[in-house]
Formats: sequence, structure tokens, C-alpha cells
Amino acid sequence: NYTANMSACGTSTLQFINYTIAGNAYNFVPPLDSLTAWRNGTTINISSYRKGRDSATYQYTSFNFEGEAIPGTYAMSTNTFIISKGIPSSIEYKMEGAINITITEYGGAGKFVAGSFTGNFRERFTNAVVSGTCSFRIRRY
Repeated sequence: NYTANMSACGTSTLQFINYTIAGNAYNFVPPLDSLTAWRNGTTINISSYRKGRDSATYQYTSFNFEGEAIPGTYAMSTNTFIISKGIPSSIEYKMEGAINITITEYGGAGKFVAGSFTGNFRERFTNAVVSGTCSFRIRRY
């Protein structure tokens, strides 16, 4: 399915979380996936899950960072990054070492938070440390 980049009042409504880790692509996009970004105090949580509970295609991701509600560079909160697949969930990758997130867009509730990061991740099955990248843009709640 193709979802066009729609805009309202000149602002893109496009939402996504796109990873490439160890050469493997993981893409979270509506309407197939539910995406959320919410702030609690100084912490923001970014997460997504596949709608429906098909054990073969279900996927989940989540990560947190703390900081001001403005664009900038922030450290990903330790041990908050996860990508899992299947039901029951099988954790595919966890963060390995420090990762900085660059936030390029940070709107208030109902607006968007967008950014990217590059880092190292530990692969579940081989225990290998691999590199990966992520870009995201999600409406805040």
C-alpha cells in the first residue's frame, strides 16, 4: 500500500519510524502501524506497534529520551530502545552503548516530533554488535 504525503495548511501530516539495522529495514507507518509520541515531565517516549495480532507480522518498537521541548541533540535513555517481532514477542535488537538523538522538529501536543539517530545495537540471535540508523516523525499526544 502506498500512503501519499498529505499536508494540511502547508504542514506535512506524514508519520513514520524507519530503521536500517545490520542491513535490515524495519518500517512503521500508518495505517498499518499505530505510532505515538508523548511527553511526561522531561521524558519523551516514541513507540509504534503493528495493528492486529498476526503472530508472523506483528512488530513493536520503543525508545525514550530526556530533554527540553525544543530541537537539539539528546541522549537516548539507557536500555529503552527495543525492536521486537512476532507473538510471543522476540526481541530483535537492543541498544549497545550511548546513542544521541538529533531532534529537528519539536512541536507542542498535536504537532510533530521528528529526528534521527545512528548507533550500535546488539542482535538477539547472534549476540553480534551491529550498526543502525533511524529516522522518525510522529504526531505528539
